[in-house]
Amino acid sequence: MLDMGKEITVASVELTRRQGDARGQKGQKIYTCTEAGAADPGNPNSWSWMDHGSFAFDPNNNVPQSFGLSTTPRARYIKVYFGTEHKGTGGQAMLADLNVYGAE
Repeated sequence: MLDMGKEITVASVELTRRQGDARGQKGQKIYTCTEAGAADPGNPNSWSWMDHGSFAFDPNNNVPQSFGLSTTPRARYIKVYFGTEHKGTGGQAMLADLNVYGAE
C-alpha cells in the first residue's frame, strides 16, 4: 500500500519489474482509497477500496509499464495486489519501482 500524503486525481499507476529477472508476476489488481474511506487508519483491510480491475504485466519487459485508471479516481492510498492468478514462474512478485501519475 502506498500513502501519497494527500488526495490526488489518479490517472495511471506505473510499475517496473526487478531488472533482469523475469520470474515475477504476470499481472496485478489495482485499488484506490480516499482519505475519508480510510476510517480506521490502523486497519487498512476495513477501508473502502475501489477496485479498478486486473491488468496484465509483462515479466520479460525491463521498461516501466503504465496502467491507466479509466475512472481517474480521487485517492490518497493506492494498493497493488498480486494474487495467485497473477503468479509468475518464480512464485513471487518483484518490483523495482512504483509511480503514480495524477490528472491534475
